[in-house]
Amino acid sequence: MCPSFFFFASRYRCVSFDGAIDDSPQPVHLGDYILEVSFVDPWTPRDQQDVTAHGGLIIALDDETFIVAGTGLTVTFAADGPGDPIAGIERIEEGTFVDGVWRPGRVLNGDQSHQGRHLRLPPGPFGIQRVRLYRYH
Repeated sequence: MCPSFFFFASRYRCVSFDGAIDDSPQPVHLGDYILEVSFVDPWTPRDQQDVTAHGGLIIALDDETFIVAGTGLTVTFAADGPGDPIAGIERIEEGTFVDGVWRPGRVLNGDQSHQGRHLRLPPGPFGIQRVRLYRYH
């Protein structure tokens, strides 16, 4: 899997996050979106989390599609720049890379995305999700 990430990271816009130094939500501008990355999982009691172990990588595949990989991250999306003012989540897939090719697994629905409000990688296991966004009025 690592070679796939290095391939994408060397060819696309990407950012990495680490909750070890600053566990406050971190905004980042990627294309026409502002992504806010939080390190404290809202569904796990704080005293049961090691926030310093939370972190990950976000890769913009195109203007609306992102790969988010890591653990203990919650990502929200807002529109930035010209165009429709509100960002929405069109689709989130769990998956993996096999020989550099994305292999989708389970498609997440409103129960997992809080009715389309965020992408969540729970604390503990490493996860990879692909999210496609859209904009509307």
